[in-house]
Amino acid sequence: MKKRKKIQRLALFLMLTLALSTLSAFPGLTKAQESVDSGNAEWTPSTDCATVNNSEGDLSLDELAVKVLSKADIPEVIDTGLIAEKQHVNRLRAQETDMNTIIFQNTDGTKSMYYYGVPVKYMDPDGVIRDKSNKVIENQDKAAFPEYAYQNKANDIGTLFPQILSQEDGIVLENAGTKIELIPYNYENSDADETSVAESSARREEYVHTDGESADAVIYDNVFGGGTKLRYTPTFMGFKEDLILEQNTGINRFQFILKSGELQAVPENGGIYLIDPLTGETEATVSPIYVYDSYKGIKVTRIPMTHGTTK
Repeated sequence: MKKRKKIQRLALFLMLTLALSTLSAFPGLTKAQESVDSGNAEWTPSTDCATVNNSEGDLSLDELAVKVLSKADIPEVIDTGLIAEKQHVNRLRAQETDMNTIIFQNTDGTKSMYYYGVPVKYMDPDGVIRDKSNKVIENQDKAAFPEYAYQNKANDIGTLFPQILSQEDGIVLENAGTKIELIPYNYENSDADETSVAESSARREEYVHTDGESADAVIYDNVFGGGTKLRYTPTFMGFKEDLILEQNTGINRFQFILKSGELQAVPENGGIYLIDPLTGETEATVSPIYVYDSYKGIKVTRIPMTHGTTK
């Protein structure tokens, strides 16, 4: 998988999204892949209030008047400022019928329902339904996976970040037996500049999106030489990669290996679908690559991705 763009300005970002499908079929790109923005803006909730006939967990007006929403009932996908503004005080988990829906009861007794285009909850190994979280935490199973430094906090789609990113150890995405690994690769071509991949140690960082929301990420510095860094941000369906060029490096091509096991890579809509050859179902998708400049007057550009397969 190769990324092509001539460097023209001080800071340039190349962004793609890798997502696993938890559905039996995946008809199109997710909101995370259609949008250049990241974080909670990827999932646009419905307008507030929907009529919910189920009354399980409802409180009386007197109870709602003194109720305070617990931290455990605040999903990461909904901004705390919006929760305060709408006066959501009672999480109605028993009335949430699927993994895409979140319902609150408000101080005036009305209910607000948020529906998302992708699952924002998951079932843990004990059968408990929990809210997904894109926070980055230390690897919780270093005995089994000593080479990984960090992981995403709460999701049935796991993302593992190696302590040292190299041509041997990359970013791993796994769910229900499907494992995909993205590795930076040394590109050599007599007709082009050589891209040398350097080993880089992981560091955790919180940064702010263009929409003002913060996000956790794992950073690897100078992988493709000085003035470059790779930033990986967990999403509810996978992770987003930003290749950030902080200066003119003179390099116009960046190559990665995507280890997808037996899944077949099929180009579609500027991205890549990874399909199970036995069932014909899409197990994962790689979004088109977006390029944008630190200068705000420059529009976002989507560039084609070239790819090949290897054993």
